[in-house]
Amino acid sequence: MPDIYSDTHFFSIPEFELNRLSIVSVGHFKAEAPFLCERPNGWKQPELVLITSGNGYAKVGSESWTIEPGSVIVLPHDTAYEFGVQKMGERLEGKWIAFAGEWVDGLWYILGLTDVHHVANAGSISLLLNDIIKIAVNQGDQGAHECTALLWCLLAELEKINNNVTGFKSSPKDWIVMAQEYAENNLHKNIGLEDLARAVNKSSYHFARKFKDRTGFSPISFLRTLRLNKAKEFLIQSDFNINEIGQRVGYPSPQHFSQVFKREIGMSPRAYAKQYAS
Repeated sequence: MPDIYSDTHFFSIPEFELNRLSIVSVGHFKAEAPFLCERPNGWKQPELVLITSGNGYAKVGSESWTIEPGSVIVLPHDTAYEFGVQKMGERLEGKWIAFAGEWVDGLWYILGLTDVHHVANAGSISLLLNDIIKIAVNQGDQGAHECTALLWCLLAELEKINNNVTGFKSSPKDWIVMAQEYAENNLHKNIGLEDLARAVNKSSYHFARKFKDRTGFSPISFLRTLRLNKAKEFLIQSDFNINEIGQRVGYPSPQHFSQVFKREIGMSPRAYAKQYAS
């Protein structure tokens, strides 16, 4: 039986959102041996593939492993990969999402996922990915923002696994990671470039230049992204009001918080929370 694709949706994402981070497509596949999905030059967008049934193998770059239900294959963009099932009579079934945006490479580095290609036990990642695909298939483009919000949560779960599970590859802790941790621990304060540089014992000029070279973000852009990502989490997962959320992510002025959020995300915090709740 050839591979069968179903429950697939390709989003029509506005250009200004693609410049940040957005899910661009989702889908479900079901195949019977012999089956091989092979891309020698990789794909133009990062992808996550969740195996839901069957056993097979996967290879990303020079790294290979067996896959089974609960496995997640993490596929960076433009990186050779293949996965499939060879034993006759066996099936392989799974779900996938692809995403894009100028924030992707910087986030991948900051979250410590540069060398991560495989998650053996998906856990909560599986639940989030299932929710994303369900919303995409049922709501289409109207569910795009909700799907992207869940993508942020999914990436946060990947980061937790990267930091906590034995055998998972992680980047060495260097001054970039130290700066990130300082920012996360002081997000409620009015911190800026000088504070980040001071936290890692570097001059502001040297820190800003090297930080941009390493991550693709300017320190100020990184801080703003971190604040807004945390704000999104609060809007989705907490009972805090808009003013409280703004204060918790370093925007003591509700008006300023709403202005920045709307400029960067494309809607007000209240509209974002309402859309997710609906």
